[in-house]
Amino acid sequence: MTKYAASISVSDFRGRLAEILEEVEAGSRYSLTVKGRTVAELLPPSTPSAVATRLLKVVRDMRRITPAQLAEAVGMRLGALDSYMTGENDPDGKVLEALAERFHLNAAWLKFGKGVPYKTLSLEFWDAELFDYLQRLAPTRITCLMEDPRTQIKDPERFHGYATILLGWDDMTYMAASSTLHVSTANGAGGYGRLQSFAALCRRLSTEKTCAVYGSIIPQADLLALTNGELWGGVVARSGPPSNWWDDFWDITHRFPIATSYESNYGKAFVDAQRALRQM
Repeated sequence: MTKYAASISVSDFRGRLAEILEEVEAGSRYSLTVKGRTVAELLPPSTPSAVATRLLKVVRDMRRITPAQLAEAVGMRLGALDSYMTGENDPDGKVLEALAERFHLNAAWLKFGKGVPYKTLSLEFWDAELFDYLQRLAPTRITCLMEDPRTQIKDPERFHGYATILLGWDDMTYMAASSTLHVSTANGAGGYGRLQSFAALCRRLSTEKTCAVYGSIIPQADLLALTNGELWGGVVARSGPPSNWWDDFWDITHRFPIATSYESNYGKAFVDAQRALRQM
């Protein structure tokens, strides 16, 4: 390849630049330099498309899942997924819909950047029928999440005793409830009714064993990001230390021998909430 070293005017340079660049990219006869610098050095770096950027976020969020596993999960060639993530090709709507459905992504976010990345489960009512409703969704695992009770000691004004549930179908597919409970005395009549229903749910999850059930205690920020659809469920499903708080919570009459350790294990708000439920 020879250098294109001719002296050209600025206007002529502008007029011919696109044509020359096309030939340079095609590996043809031109290799343009300006004041000793190549065109590749002069031009701003290329950026991936907006869709590619969002796909990269999903892959990074699912950092324990390889791109090959993601591609296989939706019946896609790895090369095709790579081309979408680099921005070399833009996936069509059907591909994005398939990705959104398989991984419980928000399709509007994936396509257009609208809203939040992850779907959440709308649970406006935590009631006696919640267990049956969850069973119809057929998760293979349910993780009960509670805000770290140490926050109550370190920053009592910020502590709310938040809790929620996270459904999982496999290592790639999760969906959290979009609402939270307060495992504390920071409840009105409606809040205590929801908490009572949650205790009944925990009891049925423990005794009927229709799927695997786990518990975890996580930072408040992670719990809220999860319920807002901003955080992939797989992150929090494995982040906090395992905890049986959910299985102990339904023991509101403190019949279990371990009841004497509830406050030291789960905080004062936990036992206060149980006491409030006993008085209902």
